[in-house]
Amino acid sequence: MEHRIDLEKVGIHVHPLQVVLRGRLVRRAGEDVPLDAMLVQQILSEIGRIREVRRVDLDLDNWELTGSGVEKKGGGGPPARGRTED
Repeated sequence: MEHRIDLEKVGIHVHPLQVVLRGRLVRRAGEDVPLDAMLVQQILSEIGRIREVRRVDLDLDNWELTGSGVEKKGGGGPPARGRTED
């Protein structure tokens, strides 16, 4: 699925069985709908469905994994619940 993420602002680091997203996860310029926790969780779930990936971690300036899911740093809505590792 296409989520229209600005890939110039996020780094994707692949390690054995692990993917780490670093930087800022934002939409491409000109997109009207901002990212929300549910969409970020969906993106992480899609990455996690790759057979060789066992864990997805975030080192992002604007999103973080919490015990209850994904949420925007500094608040900004309820967390999206979901699994990011097997």
